[in-house]
Amino acid sequence: MRIVYRMRGLLGDATEDMVNTLDTGKDEDVDKEEVYRMANVMAECGGLDVMLLRLSAIRDLVSGKQLMSVLLKLFSFCTMVKLNRQQLIKPDRNTISIMLGALNLILQVMETILQEASEHPPELYQEFSKLCSDKEQLMILLDRINSPFVRSNASVLQALMRLIPFLAFGEQTKMQTLVNHFQPYLDFNRSVLPQSVTSSPTLT
Repeated sequence: MRIVYRMRGLLGDATEDMVNTLDTGKDEDVDKEEVYRMANVMAECGGLDVMLLRLSAIRDLVSGKQLMSVLLKLFSFCTMVKLNRQQLIKPDRNTISIMLGALNLILQVMETILQEASEHPPELYQEFSKLCSDKEQLMILLDRINSPFVRSNASVLQALMRLIPFLAFGEQTKMQTLVNHFQPYLDFNRSVLPQSVTSSPTLT
């Protein structure tokens, strides 16, 4: 398509069709299979296997930061098309386990930072907490706890359970969100003593 830009009053009258705005379109109107069709080559040339291999080789985020960033971007593009998604769910690729391993690295780094911040006075940590995440992000993390993939990976689950209180502490809205999420599972009025115990223990 040829595009001509004219400066009014200098380049004469326009004879071409005039376009004043461009329609950016909406996500739901975009055919991702068409837009990202070139990503199909990753399933055909073995690129997905190489990506998973390199992701599994990352042992720390200091030396592997750039590689992690590139791989995450590539995976986001590749999963836009069905062929790649079908390849990634094949059991022999162990995709989710590898990705959860990478996630665990990120969670460990976050936990280290949050623990350091928690050693500061409460008023300073409160300011820090406000910048960590908002209510919506906290809710997303809480939803991830119930994900079957997270539930099946104990290390990731435990890391999330350690992180979430740090992210909520010191900020009223997020702490209330955390309480509301676990409220259905709490029953402080239920006795934990055996039914046969009817009296308080005495010292002898």
